[in-house]
Amino acid sequence: MKNPTFKILLILAITGVGLYCMLPPKQKLKLGIDLQGGTILVYQIDQANRPGTFQMSQMVEALSKRINPAGTLDVTIRPVGGDRVEIILPAADPHDVEAVQERITKLGQLEFRILATEKRDGPAVIRQAIDRFKRKEADPAPRGYEWVKLNRPDEFHGGSDHPAGQPIVQDGYALTKIPEDALRVTGDYLKRAEPTHDTQLRPAVGFNFDSVGTRRFAALTRKYQPEPDGLKYHLAIILDRQIMSAPVINSVIEGSGVIEGNFTAAEVDNYVAILNSGKLPAMLKPNPISKDTVTSTLGEDTIRMGTTAIAVAMIAVPLFMLAYYWFAGLVANVALVLNMIIILGFMGATHATLTLPGLAGLALTDGKAVDANVLIFERMREERDRGSSLAQTIRNGFDRAWVTILDSNLTTIITGFILYWLGTDQVKGFALTLIVGLVANLFTAVFVTRIIFDLWFHQGWLTALRMAHLIKTPSLDYVSPRFYFVIGSLIVNVLALGLAISRGSTLLDIDFTGGTAISLRLTDPSLGSEQVRAQAETVLPNVKVERLIRESAGVKEGLFLVRTTEADQAKVRGAMIEQFGDALARNRIGEWTHEAISPSGDESPPAFAGGERVRFTLNRAASPDVLARVINESLKDQNFTDPALHYELHPVERDEHGLASAYTLDTKQDVERLMSDVGARIAAQPMFEREDNFGPQVAGETQQKALLATVLSWAAMIAYLWFRFKKASYGLAAVISLIHDVMVALGFVALGGILVRYVPGLAHALLIDDFKIDLTVVSAFLTIIGYSVNDTIVIFDRLREIRGKTPYVTSEMINAAVNQSMSRTVLTFFTVILVSLIMYVWGGPGIHAFSFTMLLGCLSGSYSTIFIAAPVLYLFEGQGAATARTKGTPYSRAAARA
Repeated sequence: MKNPTFKILLILAITGVGLYCMLPPKQKLKLGIDLQGGTILVYQIDQANRPGTFQMSQMVEALSKRINPAGTLDVTIRPVGGDRVEIILPAADPHDVEAVQERITKLGQLEFRILATEKRDGPAVIRQAIDRFKRKEADPAPRGYEWVKLNRPDEFHGGSDHPAGQPIVQDGYALTKIPEDALRVTGDYLKRAEPTHDTQLRPAVGFNFDSVGTRRFAALTRKYQPEPDGLKYHLAIILDRQIMSAPVINSVIEGSGVIEGNFTAAEVDNYVAILNSGKLPAMLKPNPISKDTVTSTLGEDTIRMGTTAIAVAMIAVPLFMLAYYWFAGLVANVALVLNMIIILGFMGATHATLTLPGLAGLALTDGKAVDANVLIFERMREERDRGSSLAQTIRNGFDRAWVTILDSNLTTIITGFILYWLGTDQVKGFALTLIVGLVANLFTAVFVTRIIFDLWFHQGWLTALRMAHLIKTPSLDYVSPRFYFVIGSLIVNVLALGLAISRGSTLLDIDFTGGTAISLRLTDPSLGSEQVRAQAETVLPNVKVERLIRESAGVKEGLFLVRTTEADQAKVRGAMIEQFGDALARNRIGEWTHEAISPSGDESPPAFAGGERVRFTLNRAASPDVLARVINESLKDQNFTDPALHYELHPVERDEHGLASAYTLDTKQDVERLMSDVGARIAAQPMFEREDNFGPQVAGETQQKALLATVLSWAAMIAYLWFRFKKASYGLAAVISLIHDVMVALGFVALGGILVRYVPGLAHALLIDDFKIDLTVVSAFLTIIGYSVNDTIVIFDRLREIRGKTPYVTSEMINAAVNQSMSRTVLTFFTVILVSLIMYVWGGPGIHAFSFTMLLGCLSGSYSTIFIAAPVLYLFEGQGAATARTKGTPYSRAAARA
């Protein structure tokens, strides 16, 4: 082995970087809201600046780009009602939460203008603008000009006494000249923003324009180049109606620039995220309606069961590899540990979030990562059994397995890139982790293990290659009964699709359907999330519970947020009252005062002129929506057909969580009667602090986008296999196989609810629940696709080797390829199924649906690789061999017998 020092240093360096990124003191690897809780923010859309074409789906997508551009964070963003948005952040310190709040409350509207000067714009215009500004007129600038606020007026060197060549500044505002349309440059033309430094090495924001923006920016700066007399113009960089900086234009600026402003590094990161995500379709009000800290959404028992099962599963695979392959298994385990370090290091470097299903996915990666090593070791066994020397066995084992490993991994990597390019935020996170995991696996399972083998051999420490051999090469015929397999699979797939369609929306979890969120304040503080969930599930479908962390006089309150797919708020409210009854805390109105509203009062809306304004407080905070419902009920009982037209309700005091504790009520009705009735209604039944409908995390348009990304990834898979195997039929056979596997898994997920309902004894014996499709199950489907394709390509690569230069594929060749690959197929199947089965049986409800889907998907994947993919390929390619036999065309029977 030639000079291994560099390779060993490279391995150590990558290991060191991975450990640095995943371990303290960086602490960048965070746990998800299911494991460690987080923060729930609810924001109101600012109606004053809401465009007529506004859609909540656009708002959710824009906020996702700002908060979670890479899709690696466990962040939930969904619409609430028609004018609010809910953001759930995983466990984060207050500074992180504040940074997110700062980021999402900026509109992100970028614009470039020239600062006005007396010399360029004329004394009359400047005098008129200053006079209007000082008089505080409604339109304080002449036509074509506008006063814009300075972000840091104390750092801006303008001229309040407006010398001829100086910008015009008044009380923290600068006068800007609005450019004509051809010279108007905005953030719409921005290609990319990135952190950089100014000339004094302070943090700054760099930006680049697209081709249109480059032309416009060059035209603008060309027009305002320095004058012959030395006058230089200032370019105002305006973000969200504030001038961030105003550098001097020294020459024509083409497609890039820098925003300076004595920023901190955190501010630069925020501005970069804002600019890269684009302008929001509407503004959010600066303060959240509510802000709550929640405990882990999974109970302690669920987390303990899940993590224990995952740990056992992750240990089981290395133990099996060690027992089956001896020294080779030890080498594979070293590669496996390094693979995990690289993946976790990447997640730490990108501030990714680890959820319980995410940990289960890592355990599954543990089972799949040994696949490349199994391929190499089985090739080594073949070389050893042929009588090759140890050196030749090692060399040929790696060389002959390399093409198959490259094909199987590269196919999935290409799929991952397309999913990341076109997918939703949730799919992007999966795709990015998938790509990194596959690249890491190529590095560790091939490069690292080869270095270890070569080093041990050349040092004389490895003298023989011993390993168990429990799986002999069979001699079965898989092609002859192909029609039975294909027809049987078609029937199963049709039944699976029928089951899924028959379940309809009942098959979907809250992630895809939305539902109702209602808060419960219980008088018994000993009740935990699991007890509340168990009770709520008896009266409501698909319940999720989050415990809100609040303290009153040093005592933690029993406050919970219950989510359900039931959309009828009245039904949810009634169910909670029925189930929890007297355990629900009551609210009450404290002292209230009222005053007459003068018909001529400017502060009063005309609709209430001559009415009264009531100010009242509650002993516990409540949302305006909940209180408005009570007022509406009261007015309806007083025979008002449209109660909302007869009052206006305004919160005037909020607690530290953003919930209102004091209100004003403007009305023309009988105040004494209304307040008395409302107070009685509030005292008679629980007034839940939050009670509203929320939209799906994955909306219809987002679902279509994810589906498109998946279909295009399949097309790319066909194209790559077409390129590698010179025929499109290989790609088609592989895609048919993986679609079969996903359909089978989908069908069994749908069957779960039917068995629970109609055959509960069997469902209980098989540990089957009424499984729902959520984002974790979608991740399982995508993982099944990768597993199925890898399995299929292994056989196709062996078939290519057997076929050699023969132009046709025969049944003998396909049978030989499947039989010779059987040991690898069974061993990889065993490691993946071992992990899935351990997590399914002992993992608890937190990963139950994920494990079930993977278990059935991998079973189907191994079946389809042997009985679907290869026989389907023969249906496409076998006709040529049959024709060749008829015509007497020779083909390599020796190759078929290899």
